[in-house]
Amino acid sequence: MAYLRLLFQHNMIRWIAALLLACASPVLISQTSPDSLNVSGAPQARQVERPQPPAAPPVVLGAVSASHPLPNGIEIASENGRLQITVLQNDVIRVRATHGSEFPQKFSYAVLPVPAGTQPAGAKPQVREAPDRIEMSTGSLQVRVDRRDSTISFLAADGTPMSRDAASITWQGEAFSVTKSMPEDEHYYGLGDKAGPLDHRNQAFTMWNTDAYAWQESTDPLYKTLGFLLTLRKGTSYGIFLDNTYRQHWDLGKASAEEYSFGADGGEVDYYFIYGPRPKQVVSTFTALVGRAPLPPLWSLGFQQCRYSYFPEARVRDVVQTFKQKKIPLDVIYLDIDYQHENRVFTIDPQRFPNFTGMIRDFAKQGVRTITITDLHIKQEPGYAPYDTGKAIDAFVKNPDGTDYAGRVWPGISVFPDFARKAVRDWWGGLYKEFVNDGVAGFWNDMNEPSVFDVSSKTAESRDNATRDSQCAGHA
Repeated sequence: MAYLRLLFQHNMIRWIAALLLACASPVLISQTSPDSLNVSGAPQARQVERPQPPAAPPVVLGAVSASHPLPNGIEIASENGRLQITVLQNDVIRVRATHGSEFPQKFSYAVLPVPAGTQPAGAKPQVREAPDRIEMSTGSLQVRVDRRDSTISFLAADGTPMSRDAASITWQGEAFSVTKSMPEDEHYYGLGDKAGPLDHRNQAFTMWNTDAYAWQESTDPLYKTLGFLLTLRKGTSYGIFLDNTYRQHWDLGKASAEEYSFGADGGEVDYYFIYGPRPKQVVSTFTALVGRAPLPPLWSLGFQQCRYSYFPEARVRDVVQTFKQKKIPLDVIYLDIDYQHENRVFTIDPQRFPNFTGMIRDFAKQGVRTITITDLHIKQEPGYAPYDTGKAIDAFVKNPDGTDYAGRVWPGISVFPDFARKAVRDWWGGLYKEFVNDGVAGFWNDMNEPSVFDVSSKTAESRDNATRDSQCAGHA
């Protein structure tokens, strides 16, 4: 764990910022066109029908043609692309593949970066070239690459098979898939926000943040995306984390009882194989890779009351007083959007809440903290301070033509902060200052799939482009 501990220590500040923005993907959502304008000229979100090119024929990585060592792994030239296998530590292997001639520069929103000038401890595997395969071994794992088709097998140090590719990595256009053999006694867990049975075997899932109001057991996708799979077989566990921001697809034996697969509609093949052998060890290593949550304040583990929605102020005070009178424990009360002026974030409705600050402080004297909702969109309205200050720093997500993307949500036509940029994160954080000074104890981030009303899914569907601290990145 030495490498991941070092990585975690060097990146705690970066991770905390990412945590606060975890569900607010800073990406372009859809486009607008002249016929989608309302009578006031404000753009309405809608799905743009784009010409669909003919389906591209599948391309497989293919046979190994050459290889050369890396400081912590190996790079392989194959018939139709390149494969890179590197060791982060004895029980963590990273696999990258491209059907191009070289690997693109990679940026990760999820994995903590390696601190500059550091060398991962224990990340120098032994590599052996054999006529039929290339072998790489660490203290915990063996990795074998079949020369015939560049398929990868992972084995424990004693040679016990753990995971084996059932086919060569395959691309179809920009989309890709990784297919692995599926032992009949292996179980599959994880993948974040998923309904249905705990064991996901024989199911298939799409990974795409979706505002799935009134979801049921069969609903997919749901609100959050986490491409991390945890397996368990005969007491031994490994994990796979697919580091890709495009729409992902995981099929855990639904299409074939003998195979499971994962992939995405675009972006790079970039996944991590994490060995346990116990599930707890896999999860611990995964959280070290992507960052661990700091301990929450003790009061946040108390009794909390939340609903849509308590207003006006007199009603909220009455709720808190009733809890006290009936001796029902209450540590936190939540305020939904009805405390805001016309559903604008970072505002207070002076009619409904004439003494907002006094109410917060009165509750605090009774041992009750207040959490307020914050929707992650800004009404597109000149004269509204958050919009004006955001516009001044060009803070909002763009359409491909460089205009601000706008969509209808609770306050009306709104724009969406581009949280991929540090300047925007700093600006957004500053908008909370007055509420913190008033005594608000926490903030409930909502509508951050991101949600948009004028599409059938109530969720932004296409994510074509996003800025990233002066860089440009595609997401869908």
